[in-house]
Amino acid sequence: MDVLKLKFVFAICCAGVMLSQAYGSQKQGVRDNKGTEFILTFTENFQRSENEPALFITTQSATPTDVTITLPATGHTTTVTATNGQVTEVDLSRTAVELRGSRKSNKAVHVTSAEEIVIYGVFAEQATSDAYLALPTDVLGTEYFVACATVQRSWNEHGLRDLPSEFGVVGVSDGTTVTINPTQAVTFGGNNYPAGQDFTVSLDRFETLQVQATEDLTGSRITSTHPVSVLSGNLFTVVGNNQRGSGDYIVEMIPPVNTWGKEFVTAPLAQRTAGDIFRVVAARDNTQVTVTNRPPGNLGAGDFWELEADSTEFLHVIANEPVLLAQYSKTASADNTSTDPFLMIIPPVAQFEADYTFSTIDLEKIDHPTSHHVNLVIQAADKAGLVFDGRPLPGTTVWHPVPGTTYQATDLTISAGTHTASHSSPDTTFGLYSYGYTLYESYGYPGGLRLDQISDIDECATDKGGCTHNCTNVPGSYNCSCRHGYVLKIDKHGCEDTDECAVSNGGCEQTCTNTPGGFLCSCQHGYTLNRDGLAYVNECEVSPGICGGRDVQCVNLNGSYDCKCSPGFSMGAGCEDVDECSGRHTCPENAFCVNQPGSYYCVCLDGFTGNGTTCTGNAALHRHPT
Repeated sequence: MDVLKLKFVFAICCAGVMLSQAYGSQKQGVRDNKGTEFILTFTENFQRSENEPALFITTQSATPTDVTITLPATGHTTTVTATNGQVTEVDLSRTAVELRGSRKSNKAVHVTSAEEIVIYGVFAEQATSDAYLALPTDVLGTEYFVACATVQRSWNEHGLRDLPSEFGVVGVSDGTTVTINPTQAVTFGGNNYPAGQDFTVSLDRFETLQVQATEDLTGSRITSTHPVSVLSGNLFTVVGNNQRGSGDYIVEMIPPVNTWGKEFVTAPLAQRTAGDIFRVVAARDNTQVTVTNRPPGNLGAGDFWELEADSTEFLHVIANEPVLLAQYSKTASADNTSTDPFLMIIPPVAQFEADYTFSTIDLEKIDHPTSHHVNLVIQAADKAGLVFDGRPLPGTTVWHPVPGTTYQATDLTISAGTHTASHSSPDTTFGLYSYGYTLYESYGYPGGLRLDQISDIDECATDKGGCTHNCTNVPGSYNCSCRHGYVLKIDKHGCEDTDECAVSNGGCEQTCTNTPGGFLCSCQHGYTLNRDGLAYVNECEVSPGICGGRDVQCVNLNGSYDCKCSPGFSMGAGCEDVDECSGRHTCPENAFCVNQPGSYYCVCLDGFTGNGTTCTGNAALHRHPT
C-alpha cells in the first residue's frame, strides 16, 4: 500500500510517525477514536526551524472519502481525500493553529468527513517533536485532569529560561463556560491566579485557550458547561536522568474522565535500558492505587503518583476509582539510545480494541534511520489467535507474563508502511501502543482505543455540579433542579425566584406578597384569611354596631353573622335583662338574691355573716330584709 510522504526541513534530524486506527467496519457507531468531526489545536512548541504542524489522516472506509479542513482563524478551507491503506498529510498554517502564551485565542482546526476517519496531530520541529491521537467531538466530555511533566529550568532558549508545562482547551459549542482549577499559580490573560483557585473563561465554538506555568501543571482540573477538547504536555522538557541531557516537546490529547478506567497493564519501551516513568492521575478523593511490587498509594482528586519502572518490568495498575495512566520516554542521555522524551496515554484494559490498522511514515532523515515499534498486551489464553499483517505472530515472539494477572505482553519492531493487527476471534480485545525513535526525536500514542463511558462520574459530588439548589446524577451526566418556588435559569445551573403573584394574583382573593421561594396572601382591614388562603368578610369588624345595643354580641359566621344577647340577657324586643332572682339562682337559704343588669348577687341575711355565697350565724337573730 502506498503511503504519502511527509517532509520536514530539519537541520539535525527528523522523526518517524506511526499512524493507527481501530479496524472493523462492523463497529460503526462505537465510541472510539474514529469519527466524522474533530475540533483540534496545537500546544506551543519551539520555533527552531519554524516548521508547520500537520494532520495525518487515514480511513477504514472501503471507498475514498472527502475530508474538509477549515482554519477558523483565517477562514481557509481545503478538501483532501482519505483512502484506506494510505495516510494523507495536510500541512497547516502555524500562525493559525499554534497556541502561544497563557491566554485566550482563536487557533482551532475543524475537520469534517463523510465517513469515519482517524487523525493524528504531528508537530515536528528540529529535535523537538511529538504527535497525538485525535479524539472526535462525539466522545468529548466536560471534565478533565491534565498530564504534564516536571518543567525544565535554566534552559535559556527563545527568551525562555524556565520552560513551561502547558495545556490547551478548544470550544466545541457557543456559550461554553470553562472552569480551570490549576495545581500551580498561573498568569492567564494578564491576571494572576493562585494554585487551587478556580477561574473561568468563556469560549465560543472554535475559540481556544492555553494555560502555561513554570511549575508542573499535572492534575489541574478542567470542567465545562459543554464538551471541549483538551491537550496537555510541555513546551520542552528533559524526562528522567535527573533532568540532565536532551529534551523534547511532549503532548497528548486527554480523554475525558468518564472514559477513564480502573485496571491497566504496561510494557516497557523497546530498545531502552534505563526504564520508563509512569504517572497515575486521580480524579476523585480517596483513590486507592495498587501497582506491581510497590506499596499501595492513596490519592486525592488532582493528585498524581510518579513511579519508575526498569526496562524489564511489566506493571499491573489497579484503582478503586477512575484514573489516567501516562507513560513517559526518558531522555536519550539516560541510556544513550537514539530517542528522546515523549508522552503516551495508556488506555485501560476495558477500552482495548479488537482490530487495529496503523501505518508508519518515515520523516526524511539522511544519516539516521527511524525504528518503529508496537507493544501488544493480551490475555495469555488468547495470544495464539493474534494476527499481524494477515499472519500469526512469528514463533520467535517472546511473551512476558504480567505479574498478578493473566495478561502477557510483547513488543515488535516493524518496518515502515501500513500494518494491521487483529484476532481470529473478532470479540477478543487487546492493547496496542505505537511509538518510534530516531536521533533526538520520538513519538508515542495509543494505537487506538474505545472511549465508552465506563466510569460514570458523580458530578454532584463536587460542589453540587455547580447547581444552585439540587443536583441529580444520571449516567454520563447530571441535572440541576430548583426548590419549590424557584425556576431554573437559562444556564441550567442557577435558580431564580418565581413571582407567584404575577400570575392570577397567586390565587389570593385580595393582597398577594411575593417572598423568596413562595408568597403570602393577606386581607384588607375587616377581612380575615381562610384556611385555603383566601379572604372572607368579618361583618362584626366591618360594622361594629350591626347588632344594635350594648347588650348584644355579634358572632361572625362563614359568609354571614349572628346577633346574640350577652350573658344575663334574653332576646325579646331587644336584649332584655333576665331577673335571675325571680327564677333560677344559687343563693343559699340564709341569703337573699339581688338582681342587677345582666346578672345578680347574694347578700347574707341579718344575723349571718359571709360573702353571700356562704353565710354563717344564729338563725334566731336573723330578719328578712324589707
